Amino acid sequence: MGEKAVAAAKAVNYIGAGTIEFLVDKHRNYYFLEMNTRLQVEHPITEEVVGVDLVKEQIKVADGQVLQLRQEDIQQRGHAIECRICAEDTEMNFMPSPGVIKQITEPNGIGVRIDSYVYEGYEIPIYYDPMIGKLIVWATTREYAIERMRRVLHEYKLTGVKNNISYLRAIMDTPDFVEGHYDTGFIAKNGEVLQQCITRTSERAENIALIAAYMDYLMNLEENNSGLAADNRPISKWKEFGLHKGGIKNIKSMEIHIGNRVAEIELVSKEDNKVVLTIDGKTFEADVVMAENGNCNILMDGRSSNAQLIRKENGKSYKVNTHYSSFNVEIIDSQAKYLRMRKKGEEEQNDRITSPMPGKVVKIPVSVGQEMKAGETVIVIEAMKMQSNYKVTSDCRIKEILVQEGDNIAGEQTLITLE
Repeated sequence: MGEKAVAAAKAVNYIGAGTIEFLVDKHRNYYFLEMNTRLQVEHPITEEVVGVDLVKEQIKVADGQVLQLRQEDIQQRGHAIECRICAEDTEMNFMPSPGVIKQITEPNGIGVRIDSYVYEGYEIPIYYDPMIGKLIVWATTREYAIERMRRVLHEYKLTGVKNNISYLRAIMDTPDFVEGHYDTGFIAKNGEVLQQCITRTSERAENIALIAAYMDYLMNLEENNSGLAADNRPISKWKEFGLHKGGIKNIKSMEIHIGNRVAEIELVSKEDNKVVLTIDGKTFEADVVMAENGNCNILMDGRSSNAQLIRKENGKSYKVNTHYSSFNVEIIDSQAKYLRMRKKGEEEQNDRITSPMPGKVVKIPVSVGQEMKAGETVIVIEAMKMQSNYKVTSDCRIKEILVQEGDNIAGEQTLITLE
C-alpha cells in the first residue's frame, strides 16, 4: 500500500507533505479513496510512533531544503491513539454545539500530548468544524495506550459547551474497540452499548445539576423569605450554605425541568454541608461545598463533581455547566405551576420555527401563505460546516418569514411563524 501511495505522488510530481487514503476490506484488499495535499488531522499519531516532526520537515521541504530522512531510517515504536475533542451533542446525532468555554482543565503527563488552541472565555464559532483540540497518548503497547487514554479522558474537564468527551470514554470501554475488532460500521454496531454508557453519565450529570440549582434556589428562598430572587446578587452567597444548621423552613418537594426531563426533588435533611435528598423517589446523600462565582463541588457516591451555576434574572432558571455537559434548569414552584397551567391552552405548540444554535440561513424553500404538510422542510441552516433541514411537525400554513437567505442568526431566534 505504501508503495502505491508513493507511486501515485510521483505520477503527479508531487513535492511536500501529503496524505493518500485507501479503503481496506476484511480480506486486506485496498482501494484508492483520495489524496489530501496536506497533513491530516491525525498526523500526530505518525509523529508519536516514528519520532519525526512532520510539520518541521514539511516546512524544510517547502523552503527548498533536501529531505534528510530515508524510508529505512523510519522505525515504528509503541502505539498511539488520538481522540478529537469536539463541541458537539452526541445525543443529538453529533449536532455542533457552539458557545463560550467557561472552564477547561487539560490533562498532562508522560506520553500525553494536546494540540489545541482554546482557553477559558473562548467562543467556539459557527463558521468552522467543531473540533476543540486533539488529545493524543503514546505507550509501549496498545493495551497501555488505551488505559492511558481512559485516564486522561477522565481528567479532561470542559464546561460551557456540549462535547464528546463522555462518548469517547465510552468507546475506550467498548469490547470491540478494546479487542481491536472495529471498522466503519463500529458506531452502528455498538450504538446501543455506547448510548447506555452515555445515558448513565448523563443521568448523573443531570442529577448534579439538579442538586446544585435546587440548593441555590432554597438558599435564596430562605434569605429573601419569598420565592422570587430577582435581585441579581452574585451567587457567592453560596458560601453561606454551610453555616446553616438543621433544615430549611417549610421545605416541600419541587418540580424541576432539565432539558426534556421533569424531576421531583425534595430536601429530606441538611446538617452543615451534608444533605439528604430524594430525586424521583430515589434517595441521594451528598456533601455540597459552595465557592465564589457560582462554582460548587458535590461529593456523591464516592465521586466528586464540579458545577458552575449562572442564575437568570427570575431567580428560578439556571444555566448549569458540569464537566461534560451544560443544562438549562427551571424550578417550578407552586406559583410557577399555577401560571403554567393558566397559560396552557392559550398558546399552540409548534407555532414557530426557532434556531437551536447560531448559524447562517442557507435556503428558505417556502413562501408566506404556503400550505405545509407534516415533515416538509421550511428552512435550511448551516452551523459549523454542517447543514440541517428544519421541518414542520404537523400540517400548517406559513404565516411570517422573519429572515432571509444569507442572514446570520442567533441561538433561540424565531425564524418562521406558523398558523
